[in-house]
Amino acid sequence: MKKTLKIMMLTMLTGMLVMSLFSCKSIKFDKDIYSPVAVLTVYSNPSLPWYDPQAKSSNAVDDSLPGSLLKKANQENPELYTVQDRIDSACKTLMEALDESGIVTVDADTIFNNAEYQKLSKVFLSNLETDVPASGLKIQDYMSGTKYRSLAQSLGAGGMMFVEFSFYKQKIPSGLHDIFIHARSTMNVYIYDQDGQKVFHKKYTGVSEKGTVDDNGYYDKHELVAKYPETVDYVIGCLMQDLLN
Repeated sequence: MKKTLKIMMLTMLTGMLVMSLFSCKSIKFDKDIYSPVAVLTVYSNPSLPWYDPQAKSSNAVDDSLPGSLLKKANQENPELYTVQDRIDSACKTLMEALDESGIVTVDADTIFNNAEYQKLSKVFLSNLETDVPASGLKIQDYMSGTKYRSLAQSLGAGGMMFVEFSFYKQKIPSGLHDIFIHARSTMNVYIYDQDGQKVFHKKYTGVSEKGTVDDNGYYDKHELVAKYPETVDYVIGCLMQDLLN
């Protein structure tokens, strides 16, 4: 069901535990200048690692398996076999929110079928190289200024957006004895102008209002997976608020 921007804003203001983090916005986003926006990539990690707030080098501990073992586990673990649906749903919510906010975007098919876009290759690869792009998009996280200009011109785009989601599961104690596992999502957004200059960057974080009970290490994975859309609604709602202010 298509969610309206009004509903997302209401979700943003109620019931969430931990929300936005830091902003690195360098220039105020002006939709009249940077539209139409080409959303060049929306992608996420392939699993639901544990969030570790004490970790120094990483904010998560990934207990997934690489390669063929991960593919085999995908068939049995809803945290893994829902990954494509999870990032596709997040991408759909983002595109709907942009549209409802009056921010014009370049059609996804136009981007995917663009010859310049198809020539792009991802520069920075994750260790396992298992990041998952939304259907119809590639994973891309850096381009030279020349490529920005060439791609923007061929797409007729005023701005180009890169979106990286990271989905985690987080243990949060409740009372003296109970522990609940909450859905945690971060969204890292970059927007560049036609010349490849960064005009917007911000990272958002949302944690589900309610968690799934941890019963001596056992928890309902299906119940946990169902909690991610609310966190996606929240972070995207925050982004829309920033872009429109």
